Amino acid sequence: MSAAPRPRDPHARGFALPLVLFFLVLLALMVAPAAEALRSGLKGAGATADRVARDALLEGAVNVRIAELLTLQEEQRFFQGSWQERELAGVRVRTRILDLTARVNINIATRDALERLIAGVDERPGVEARAPLLAAAIVDWRDEDHERQPGGAEDEDYAQAGMTFAPADRPFLSVDELHMVLGMDEGLFERLAPYVTVSRRRGGIGGHAASRAVLMTLPDFDAAKADSLISKRSRDPLAPATYEGFPFDEFAEEAGAIFEVAAELPGDPASRWTADVELVQRGSGTAYRIVCWRHGE
Repeated sequence: MSAAPRPRDPHARGFALPLVLFFLVLLALMVAPAAEALRSGLKGAGATADRVARDALLEGAVNVRIAELLTLQEEQRFFQGSWQERELAGVRVRTRILDLTARVNINIATRDALERLIAGVDERPGVEARAPLLAAAIVDWRDEDHERQPGGAEDEDYAQAGMTFAPADRPFLSVDELHMVLGMDEGLFERLAPYVTVSRRRGGIGGHAASRAVLMTLPDFDAAKADSLISKRSRDPLAPATYEGFPFDEFAEEAGAIFEVAAELPGDPASRWTADVELVQRGSGTAYRIVCWRHGE
């Protein structure tokens, strides 16, 4: 997936339900010309025009799912990230919604939380030795100082490793940037990427969709507690996410409400458009802010 997010309007937008329904109708009218152009191949206008029509259709599909998201009550917004195929203006598209509060924010997570997450997702031999070093290197990449975390990596370590770059000393701009952290290999990145995010401005974990590995990054939350919560959640997905008094309400409030909304053509993941969307309750309505857009897998 492209590492460069495309920011949109920074101002949040709020809608009452009738306006959301009007917005859905308006979006359907807007994507119809793009869908017709895509179906007809733009009458030989060329690959570039065809790609423009495809992108317009898929961005429209993302916005339709955002509008639908706004119609849901807070207790209904639980998404496991499964793809749904639907027809939009006569064209088949696939869409999904992921709850990003179920992921660890690598710009905020503590070194201990990062170490537990790496140990939880990397099943290869030697992870006990690798996890603390890589967690420290991740913190060194994002912090502003040049002092090495114990076991971490700063400018001189990258130079000694033959790298032509050094730690950014600022927050990660994308999950893909983890590729540049000293000690990160492709195998670990592929295991780690589905559990992390950079789009959330806050920490916290939402207990309704978090995986076992993510739950185990929480303070004093071990494998037995994680498994117990997941079992309870599977029996009643809408039940409050609680475990022996663990303050999930507090953690969920800290995490906020942010979702990844994606759309693609069936069988063509390279066509995918994705928006990270933050929701905020304002009076009787829900406001939203598109944090960024991304294109590609």
